[in-house]
Amino acid sequence: MTKPIPSSLPPTAFDAFAADYDVRLTKPVAGPWVRESVRERIAPLVRPGSRVFEIGCGTGEDALWLARRGCHVAASDVSQKMLEIASSKADKESFGDDIDFLFFDANRPDSVSSLLSQPVDLLFSNFGALNFMRDFTAFFAAVTPWVAAGGHVALTIMGRICPWEIAWFGLRGDRATALRRVSGQARFLNAPGQPSVWYHRPRDVVRAAGPAFRRTGLYGIGSLLPTIDLLPVCKRWPAFFRQIWRLEQVLAPIWPFNAANDHYLIILRRTDLPAVSAETQPAKSNP
Repeated sequence: MTKPIPSSLPPTAFDAFAADYDVRLTKPVAGPWVRESVRERIAPLVRPGSRVFEIGCGTGEDALWLARRGCHVAASDVSQKMLEIASSKADKESFGDDIDFLFFDANRPDSVSSLLSQPVDLLFSNFGALNFMRDFTAFFAAVTPWVAAGGHVALTIMGRICPWEIAWFGLRGDRATALRRVSGQARFLNAPGQPSVWYHRPRDVVRAAGPAFRRTGLYGIGSLLPTIDLLPVCKRWPAFFRQIWRLEQVLAPIWPFNAANDHYLIILRRTDLPAVSAETQPAKSNP
């Protein structure tokens, strides 16, 4: 399905987070809830044998989940440290033949043509990996040919209006952080030399995708739960916040909860190509 990852990659700002990423974000209370919010929505889009291209796989948690469902996954990231951890997990679970780990920079999406040997059923990115990309138009121009007819694109993106963030930092007098998303651009870690973070609105993503795709779903992820930076709050009152999460699951597709959130999941379906059925396929001649 893919070409192998280079043996050595340039260091990135994300390498420093690889070693303790799962401890800080994947395993704490509410971390699994947030992942489940996304997985519940994308589960109907895949079945055993589905081909998936994941962008920003991190330590491989979603790639492993997809492989357990019988998918063939090409899991990509810009961080060699993240890819090494993800690959190690896959080997321990004996998924080495079902998941290919490779380098892909969404800011250079033209390289996708050299990575995939055939179109995919799902192009997937979780937890804001694409917020480090400014130009969604160039991105879709590059990846559209690699989404199969009737295939889906499912992207979890950090939104511009995050009530928890505005309230938490606003009440502490940190107006700059409270409103950092509103302009559409901020600095990663708020430090010089760090890459920019771009906050894209759902309508901007739909516009960039163009007529090849139709939006089929928009869900708030973290509209009621605290942001990832504030997940320790959930650890203090886990039973209470579990109920909040369950309520969020119900409200996720409804405005304003799908418009004001930490992240939103947008699902697009490729509709510009006719699906190939058994009736339309040319008959095979007998040898």
